[in-house]
Amino acid sequence: MIRFRGFTFWYPGHSAPALEDIDLEFQDQETVLLSGPNGSGKSTLLSAILGIVPRLTDGTVSGEVSFAGRPVTQFQISQLAGHIGIVLQDPESQVSNLTVWDEATFGPSNLCLSEQEVRSSSLEALRAMQMAHLRSTSVLALSGGQLQRLSLACLLAMRPEVVLLDEPMANLDPWGVADVVVALRTLQARVRVVVIASHWLDPFLEFGTRVVLLDQGHVVGDFPSKDLYQHVKELVSNKVEVPEICRIYEALRLQGVHLEPSLDLPVLDSSTGLHSVSERRVRGSAALVKLSHVSYQYPSGETPLVDISISVSDRDNTVLAGRNGAGKSTLARLLVGLREPTRGTMHSLVKKAALMVQRPALGFLGTTVSEEIGYGAALSLGDVEILLERFSLSDLRDQSPFHISGGEQRRLSLAASLAQRPDLLVLDEPTAGLDAYQVRAFLQALEDEPVSVLYITHDTRVVAKVERVVALREGGVAFDGSVTALDSQIASYLGYQHVSATVSLALRSLDRGIPIVPEQIQVVHANSVS
Repeated sequence: MIRFRGFTFWYPGHSAPALEDIDLEFQDQETVLLSGPNGSGKSTLLSAILGIVPRLTDGTVSGEVSFAGRPVTQFQISQLAGHIGIVLQDPESQVSNLTVWDEATFGPSNLCLSEQEVRSSSLEALRAMQMAHLRSTSVLALSGGQLQRLSLACLLAMRPEVVLLDEPMANLDPWGVADVVVALRTLQARVRVVVIASHWLDPFLEFGTRVVLLDQGHVVGDFPSKDLYQHVKELVSNKVEVPEICRIYEALRLQGVHLEPSLDLPVLDSSTGLHSVSERRVRGSAALVKLSHVSYQYPSGETPLVDISISVSDRDNTVLAGRNGAGKSTLARLLVGLREPTRGTMHSLVKKAALMVQRPALGFLGTTVSEEIGYGAALSLGDVEILLERFSLSDLRDQSPFHISGGEQRRLSLAASLAQRPDLLVLDEPTAGLDAYQVRAFLQALEDEPVSVLYITHDTRVVAKVERVVALREGGVAFDGSVTALDSQIASYLGYQHVSATVSLALRSLDRGIPIVPEQIQVVHANSVS
């Protein structure tokens, strides 16, 4: 149905092609998992299927992409609209109407269908995505997972043959991920081909039929999903994040539990249990910020924080967790001095605080990458060059910060934040959309910084690396302690079982000491317990 023949594409000014000599074919009833590190060419390949590359994107092209036997360049964009649809990484960027119903009917209305066809196809699509009861709801009131399901419903209403998804889980909390996984199973049965571009394979392994690996614009792997375990070395050599399920079986094998590897969670016998690795100590030092019985109320009367008592120590390293609406953003703004408590007291020794927002581009003020790093900071040209080199931004120094990739924008935002030399740094979902290698580099960049770091994140890769987790629930502190002391109730409330196979496995048999990632799994045999 979709075929690439020797397809190569160069963006202007780039030293290497984004895609080179691609030969691929996607057939009926395939759900293709297109994976690779950030910058490997995944999004460009999806754009080529849509005909956006090269028709609406400057660059040099050779070879061909065809749909249903015809080159996509022979279709008008409007002709492809009813056949191929895409869901973008940020669902908010696709919303253009006020209510769920208006959004769902917008696409089929533009295909010039009859009013009856528009209504019936839109209602059927909303029902399929379990959104029909929300059709009168404002899109502004929807969660991330609901917005992503609405985007899928909007495509289904147009009855496409092919659906493309570009990092569909990147900006979702664990409960949003769970919602979208269910929605994708429904989608799979209603379209002919699904292509999911994601560096994170784990949520899609249950229903993916094929894995295609990209690296530096080349196809470096192509195999059935069921054969994943035969290609783990291939994943590692091409810097593709190894699925957690593979790492779980390896962690068990190294501790004497030999099971046949599967894409399902392992089943342990009754004599085998799991514990978390030994608890790490929270760094003890003088309090940098201390809140005592603090509450905060907005002028509207909403009270997101109630009777909060918490402190952040000098050079602390903490994750602030909780479901949407739990009060995380409000607490973060209190800590950096953008809000003042309505009740209670806050004592702060912070001289300078920095806040890295979830969408870095919203905070950019400079016209170039180098100007953004130095904006408002007393830095010499040499200092700026050091930061450019440290965060692998030297080649981008003269580019607009708004025209670089999402991962590059996050590195730039961190570099600009550290340029201010803060003693408190608050990072709001700093690793959304980053692959494992970028997450590791991001965390390493902060290891030796003389700064207290507060991560507002759902990313279990970050949670597993910190000393302390503070979980908010309904405006109060539900948990405050070492990550390895998390119990099953808190882990379940945070939804970690939806994004971490390790947590899902551990919840079967543990009450406390929940391992977050496979490297924290400690096997305990019944005959070894005294």
